[in-house]
Amino acid sequence: AGEVNETLHHKHNQYIMRIEIGFSNSHRIRLTINQYDACRSKFIQQFALEGKNADLYECTQAVSHETMNLFAIYQKLQTSDWMREIPDSISLSELSIPGTHDTCARTAPLPMKPVQQYAKCQDLSLHDQLLSGIRFIDIRCRHVNDSFDIYHGPIYQKMSFDNVMDICADFLKDHPYECMLMSIKEEYNPSKVNRTFQETFDDYVRKYMGIFYLRETIPVLAKARGKIVLLRRFRAEGQCGIDLSSWTANNANFVHTNENGVTYHIQDIYKVDRKGDNKMAEIKRHFEDAQQSKGVLCMNFLSGTNIPSTPLAFAQNINIRFNLYLASRPSREPLGIIVMDFCNIPAGNIKQILCNNPRKGWMRSKLDNVYDMLFTDNRNNEKDDEGEM
Repeated sequence: AGEVNETLHHKHNQYIMRIEIGFSNSHRIRLTINQYDACRSKFIQQFALEGKNADLYECTQAVSHETMNLFAIYQKLQTSDWMREIPDSISLSELSIPGTHDTCARTAPLPMKPVQQYAKCQDLSLHDQLLSGIRFIDIRCRHVNDSFDIYHGPIYQKMSFDNVMDICADFLKDHPYECMLMSIKEEYNPSKVNRTFQETFDDYVRKYMGIFYLRETIPVLAKARGKIVLLRRFRAEGQCGIDLSSWTANNANFVHTNENGVTYHIQDIYKVDRKGDNKMAEIKRHFEDAQQSKGVLCMNFLSGTNIPSTPLAFAQNINIRFNLYLASRPSREPLGIIVMDFCNIPAGNIKQILCNNPRKGWMRSKLDNVYDMLFTDNRNNEKDDEGEM
């Protein structure tokens, strides 16, 4: 569609832009935007579309001083069943998969001590995350009394691993074409245990028989549907999922090939500068590398913190910058696994990621023409001498 540059005169309450867009599949849509309202917002804006094909598309506008008129228009997706439209032959390493960091970390005890402000990483429940399209989940298990409870560092998240498994099993039963990748890591200090972490995990595997995909290589989607693909961050013997146990945290560029020939490439630097500039640079670099890494399991973490900035404050910054970056990318190559804090910020973030996936019988429409682009000042269409197009 091209990029429209303009200067707005802020004394007006309305500055209307009307756009009509045609696609190579003959679909046409229209949208009307009050740029005055948009320029006062700090977030991604979503707009209602008009026209015969409007119900097939969604539109967001990236709101920033640099990209005021940058729009992302994409076909609507059923986020609870998005994998249904992916061909069976696609490897999980070739997909763009939204994920959450410390998936179940929703509890920060009150009264909140300074260290506890950093315990909460998500607003959405696990069930709501899955419905919204999240398919990589990061589960941190403390080994207590020969069972697993969910912790973030020393802070109990009021969930057991059984709670997690019941939610996942119910979701996969209701959405059999989906799968999920579950990273399991031992968290904090074990307490009152009489066996190893793996022995307790094996008990859960027997209890939830058939739901785990425990092979040691990256599967194609046909093999993974209806399953939880284990990404194992603990030491184990025998066949016990994809081995990521050599992964060292807070690493800008961790690349390793395990004994089973699986190469994984991870950016998870979480000690960041206040503005997040170092983090954003690493996020972009990892995307560039991932596009050259066919068959590699790529994981790109958006999460980070810098005291006194909390995970929420950092997510409100970096998630929006990431969304702007996605909207401006000319390429729609797979992104790998994108791991976020507060995945619901901003609205549309998950869908932006999902639009980088292939779908059965569908090729991305190439934008042909902007048929009509009108800029009108609602004050009797009089041109403002202080504004220009």
